[in-house]
Amino acid sequence: MGVTTNGWANHKEPGEKACECGSWKEHWLSFAAKPWPEGCSVQGCSNSASVGGQVTNPAVTGVKIAPMCDTCNALDAPFNLDGGITLVNGNVAETCARKMAQA
Repeated sequence: MGVTTNGWANHKEPGEKACECGSWKEHWLSFAAKPWPEGCSVQGCSNSASVGGQVTNPAVTGVKIAPMCDTCNALDAPFNLDGGITLVNGNVAETCARKMAQA
C-alpha cells in the first residue's frame, strides 16, 4: 500500500535547515534513484516540475520532497498528489547530512 495522495500541504517553516545537496530538486534526485519527472506531482497540474517542494500530510510522518512546479510549490491551500509519485525523506539529518558525514 502506498502513501496517501490526499490532503498534502506545502511545508513552510521559518528557520528550516537547508539541504546540503544544494537544492531540494538535487536532494530528490540523490535519494529517489529515478530520473526527474517531466510533470508536476500535484493532481490536475499540467506544468513542468521545476523544483523539489517540501510537503507534509497529517497522515504521514515528517516532511517529504515532491517534484513540483513553482506555482504549486507556492500554494497555501491543501492539495492532492498524483498516485504513483516518488516522495523522498526531507529530514536532512537522516539523508544528505548523514551521507555527507559518511563521505
